[in-house]
Amino acid sequence: MSRPGQPREPVTRRSIAAATASPFRRRTAVVLAVLGGLALAATLGYKVLGPEPEAVGDSDSAGGHRSAVGYRTLVEMLSADVPVKPARGQRPVGLGEYEPLLVLEPGGILRDYLGETLDAANNAWAPIVIVLPKWVAVPHSFRAGWAGELSPVPEAEAVQVAREALNAILDSEEVYLDAELGDAGSNYEAAAEGEEKDQAREYMEEVGRQSELVGELRSAVPELGIARPDALGEASGEPWAQGAELDRPQLLTDPSGLLQPVAAYGDGLLIAQLPNLPVYLVSDPDLWNVAGLPRGDNALIAHHLFVGELMADRVWVKEGRHGGLPGERSVWEALLKPPLAWVTLQIALVALLAVWLAATPFGRPRPAPPRVPPGKRTLVDNTARLLGEAGDPASSVERYLKLILERTAEAFGLPPGLTPEERLRRLDGLGRQRGAQRPLVALAGGIDRLPTRGAARQRRALELAQDLYDWHRQTVRATTQRATTTRGPKMPDTKPPETQRPDLRET
Repeated sequence: MSRPGQPREPVTRRSIAAATASPFRRRTAVVLAVLGGLALAATLGYKVLGPEPEAVGDSDSAGGHRSAVGYRTLVEMLSADVPVKPARGQRPVGLGEYEPLLVLEPGGILRDYLGETLDAANNAWAPIVIVLPKWVAVPHSFRAGWAGELSPVPEAEAVQVAREALNAILDSEEVYLDAELGDAGSNYEAAAEGEEKDQAREYMEEVGRQSELVGELRSAVPELGIARPDALGEASGEPWAQGAELDRPQLLTDPSGLLQPVAAYGDGLLIAQLPNLPVYLVSDPDLWNVAGLPRGDNALIAHHLFVGELMADRVWVKEGRHGGLPGERSVWEALLKPPLAWVTLQIALVALLAVWLAATPFGRPRPAPPRVPPGKRTLVDNTARLLGEAGDPASSVERYLKLILERTAEAFGLPPGLTPEERLRRLDGLGRQRGAQRPLVALAGGIDRLPTRGAARQRRALELAQDLYDWHRQTVRATTQRATTTRGPKMPDTKPPETQRPDLRET
């Protein structure tokens, strides 16, 4: 505002801009508004044109999708008792004696490395449950990741998957038994006569019988077949596995009779086990998929097999035809996928813009600090440091003490004929009178109490030199300040110079 009687300042664009100044320039505000609008438009477009939320990830979700041929219900049921994890990679890790591998309908890419997967499981002593394929699902035309039209897998393909799986397991078992047979023979030759020799011979014979059984199974694999009767028929096998209910079942036929029937019916095997191996073949996926699990005792059979028979602590699932288990998604992974990806992009762009604005200098730059700090303290510290690094610090401190005593005695006009002890005593008393924080006698005696050697001696000598300087400054400056702060006119002195000196006697 202008004072009364003075002309008003003209209103200009510059004055208006100064009065309405904002921390953001107009260009910055426009950029932020455009980024926010684009992020909002992308989010709304994804909501309208993108896939339905319940169908996102169904093709790669827990045990496949939720349609009739998926295994989501089986996974959710087992998860109530044991953890269910995806078996990633050709050789999944984490398998063990009580961590079975569930292979659901091998097909496509999984069949290419099915042998390596089963070999890894067999070497880890992990039980293996293989569900043979039965259906080919055409993707749904409207719901992404869901099954549309279903058609049966050819019988030749289903039996071929069973043969490939059994051959892969038998190959792995042969390699293991050959190594064990060699070790057993070496142990038998090295064993002493008696009980140790008998145990080595029994183990070698057991390995030999298992090798013969593997050979018989390999010769019986080509005879396996697939039967698809109209009904299951009369049940046999384990009592807990005889209550299955299926429409148009798919059964495995074994003319050799080497496979152990866990759940058998009139025309074939629904669940078969390899003798002396924890390997199970489930011929019909309708026993455990979403459509068939609630029927009859199908769910009880699955629960009893994994929790009761195999005593699983954790189940690893690998599904090859209809999807698979998802990986454990973290918060960061969710932020990088739609729809949250648009929000993440907006936050990143705004953060970059904020960093760019913060990097712009505000006002004049601060002057650089001087290379040498002003004041006497710097000179004293440098001198004390030089004294500490130049030879024996004790001698340097002694010379510094002698110099201080001479300067202080001269400042107070002490008689020059005093002995060193008397001069030290009088100066100590003067320091006490003028408020020195440390007694001079104690500082002078500290020279004899310096450490013998090393960095501690130099450090203590430097501290002692700084204390002597502080004592001299406190004593002499107190006298100078008293002389300069006396008020009123100065009266002439008629006393002789000798009587003008301060009284140095102890009070």
